[in-house]
Amino acid sequence: MLKILFVVLLVGSTFIVDPFVFYSYQTPKNYFLILFIQIILIYTMYSALRKKEDGLQLNLIIAILVIRIVWIGFSSAFSLHSLENLNIEYITCLSLLTLIISNLSEIKKHTLFESLVSSFILISVGSALIGFIQLYGNINFDRQLIKTPMVGLIGSPNGFGILMAVGILSCSIKFKMANTIKIKLIMFVLGLILIVALLLNGSRGAQLALAITGLFLFFYSGFFSKKQTLLFFIRSQKYLLFALILVVGLFSIYLYNKNESSSEGRLFIWEVSSKMVIDNPLNGVGYGNYQRDYLYYQASFFQDTLNSHFYIKATNLKQAHNEYLQAFCETGIIGGLLFLLVWGVAFLGIHTELKDGFNEAKWKLFVLGFLLLLGSHALLDTTFHVFPLLILPYLLMGFVSIRYIKVPLNRYSQIFILMVVVGLIIYQIKKDYNEYKGYKKWYSGYEHAGNGKWLWAKTDYEDAIKIIPEQGELLFHYGASLVFLGEYSKSLYYLNKSLTYFTDRNIFLTRSLANLKLNNYQKAEEDAKISLSMFPDQLAPHLLLGEIYFHMGNITESKKSLTKCINEDTRIKSEETLQIQHDAKLLWSQLYQE
Repeated sequence: MLKILFVVLLVGSTFIVDPFVFYSYQTPKNYFLILFIQIILIYTMYSALRKKEDGLQLNLIIAILVIRIVWIGFSSAFSLHSLENLNIEYITCLSLLTLIISNLSEIKKHTLFESLVSSFILISVGSALIGFIQLYGNINFDRQLIKTPMVGLIGSPNGFGILMAVGILSCSIKFKMANTIKIKLIMFVLGLILIVALLLNGSRGAQLALAITGLFLFFYSGFFSKKQTLLFFIRSQKYLLFALILVVGLFSIYLYNKNESSSEGRLFIWEVSSKMVIDNPLNGVGYGNYQRDYLYYQASFFQDTLNSHFYIKATNLKQAHNEYLQAFCETGIIGGLLFLLVWGVAFLGIHTELKDGFNEAKWKLFVLGFLLLLGSHALLDTTFHVFPLLILPYLLMGFVSIRYIKVPLNRYSQIFILMVVVGLIIYQIKKDYNEYKGYKKWYSGYEHAGNGKWLWAKTDYEDAIKIIPEQGELLFHYGASLVFLGEYSKSLYYLNKSLTYFTDRNIFLTRSLANLKLNNYQKAEEDAKISLSMFPDQLAPHLLLGEIYFHMGNITESKKSLTKCINEDTRIKSEETLQIQHDAKLLWSQLYQE
């Protein structure tokens, strides 16, 4: 029953939504997946408690997860505005899922794992087929938002890539476990489809994950052989570790040289991000605050003229493209170590289980493969900021049975725990449903804004803000719509408020424009310069400064800024810079009739 329920809900909740998702806030699939997790949570909780008359088993992973959640709340309390950004309900619920799965019997764990593998095969292959349609079909999308339309059901090219790698591993597992030639042939064909989809997607991090998956399967290709021995397993562990280090090193060099510009940009991001840890070693900048603080550190980095060659790498950023580094940035050294410790204990636990009970726990080797795949990809990307992929570590770590302590439970305490879990889930479902309505209104407003229907956009944004009032990007979009409608004073309020949660260069540019229209030239100059400090090679601030300085009577600086735009004096050439050049020429003709 559990196996069928798991496959139906996971696959169904993934395919029930519109697969052509290109915008970060158009994520209805996430809410169906969240609902799926809640249902499975209740079912597995009931199943686990019903058989646990001797108590609830807690292990070291659960303990670390609980400590990490407590630390996130504690450290965030000392970070400016962090509590307003704090949203750890999902991590709490997923940690609870880890606890529940760890309390299932070994038979049910095995059944659940088989369901997980079957589900990933269906989801990854379906996503690959949709990816082919997206790549070769006549679908309109914004090339500035994503490099490739091949996003499948996940919502980002990198998320799609790692899903393909997970699917390839799943097909390999099913291939190994199959008893008939027919099933083996089907798994082989599906695996080839996924490999093609991954390579066409072009995600370098996912290609590294594919290499690691291949290496892992190579070392354990004889895993189901009757001649398989425990000694071979122990020796393979040593060779695998050495080979992993070697392959990751060599493949990293290959990936770096494949797109040197992008790789240098990634290293630049990590260098800037490391300053967050140096400045906030104990508690970090606050959980969820990376996207709020990164640009300020980027501006500080550019204050040193020796870093001017990095100007072209400047970027608006929400994640560090390294989950481990971001954990240190947001929660400090203690929080980062706790994050690493969860993974370390999981790997050690699986290794110990396989070593002590190799013949009885063969299927757990593949749990190690999944964790290895996800953990390695997290070094190069924001794997766990893609919600469907965030679920995986918590599911998989529940399969690691490191005995820690047993909490005795009677019938009444079981009922109480179940009621608490159900209450938490009902609250979360209600919250998610409201948020989903808010996101739909937000997206509708975004569509109207893109078509120049600012009054309609304003109305949709207002409706969305009533539902999700603490979304910084939404507040910025609303503030920008007010500027286009001439409501400058009101726009400043929402633009200022958006900076509490979210930072973007366009917030400062929009705020500069609003202050310019209100004749607050000093403030307009300050905002334009802030944006310029974050992106020293951009022309948009110079276009604003050209008009600001004119009204301030500083004609020399005004002409200097406009000349820079007219000459397109930037290393970044694009349609945007051409438009700025055109606007600068028009502004020059209006201000300086010569």
